[in-house]
Amino acid sequence: MISRRWLLLAALLSACTPALGGEREAAQEAVHLALVYPGEPAGPEGDRRVGPSRYTVEPVRWTGGELERGTPVVVGPAEGIGHRDPRGHRVHLQGHQLALLAPGSEGWEVRRYDLSTPAEAPAITTLPGIYRAGPPISLAVAGGWAFVGYVGVVQLMDLDSGEEKLHGTGHRKPIDFFVRDGDRMLAVDDISFPWLALEFDLSGGDRPELVAVRQLPSLINGSYYEGFARGGRLCLRKASAHDGGVGQAVYELEIDALRLEEDGPDPGYPNTFAGLAGWVAERTRSAYASDHLLAGEAWTRWIGMDALGERVLIAAGERGLLRVRLPLDPESRADRADLGGAVTDVRVIGEQAFCLVQDEGGGTELVVLKWPERRRRPRIIGRVSVGWQVDELAR
Repeated sequence: MISRRWLLLAALLSACTPALGGEREAAQEAVHLALVYPGEPAGPEGDRRVGPSRYTVEPVRWTGGELERGTPVVVGPAEGIGHRDPRGHRVHLQGHQLALLAPGSEGWEVRRYDLSTPAEAPAITTLPGIYRAGPPISLAVAGGWAFVGYVGVVQLMDLDSGEEKLHGTGHRKPIDFFVRDGDRMLAVDDISFPWLALEFDLSGGDRPELVAVRQLPSLINGSYYEGFARGGRLCLRKASAHDGGVGQAVYELEIDALRLEEDGPDPGYPNTFAGLAGWVAERTRSAYASDHLLAGEAWTRWIGMDALGERVLIAAGERGLLRVRLPLDPESRADRADLGGAVTDVRVIGEQAFCLVQDEGGGTELVVLKWPERRRRPRIIGRVSVGWQVDELAR
């Protein structure tokens, strides 16, 4: 005789089955990524030519259990590509649309690939050269327009018509990366006073318009390296080094509250700067204060970051993957995950985080994980080898 209790339990399990199955299917949805690494792809013998003037962008597709590899694109050789060059800033990935900057026969080009139809040839737009601006440094694409950063110039290019518009910054400093927040694009000039973000409005029907030049918090011998934005808030990762020590931080900024360049220098430095909503920071070898770490016992350099829900994930090299709560609080501590090697980059797509993890021999794995907000440790859902010294994931 089956009791009513067992019948009720069976009914509840049956009702939950579709939801559980839906979660499993969602986790299996294909995700497009792009690996960025120095040199050229490995040949038949497994070796790879690494030179200071070329790098490779390799599209891949994560299907939930396997990694499908696409056709690598070798960029270079060309002037302006070096070992310390931020290669990933010249690559833009949104969904299955990949765009990258590459030298062509008539100058630098924007090449666009539809990764859902990999057999198709890329669409190519040649960029007019800009006198004294040097080679292009950074790229973002939005609404059919390419944003290209140079030294002291942002170039807007309609990828269909070839229409071009130039915006000079008035400073001989590079536009190193772009950050999008809904209907606006920020071009970040990240080194030496004044630190600036050029704000473009994307909401109009025609070309994007420059609407403001905003000041970013000042740094001592430091630079901003990357950022993300959402809901009117901009998070920037910075690093600095001087006689007082070595430091790294993530600043959380209210974009609309940032002081305009035309208003003159902001007297705040740095924790009273206009628009600064919060921050987390680490320091070491300081002449003025003891070492401070968010997690772990030994200093390592932060290399990459992205947002997962209401948390910031930080690739912290040999310390692994760090997670800090938003909004940022200088008194915060971080959760830490050991992924089995040095974490060199992290990219979040949907509810999944994709991490590059290197072993001591330079071999690289792509580790895929989920990290629910209430869990102290992530759940690893995939791990696959991707080769030797793959050190960046395209944004």
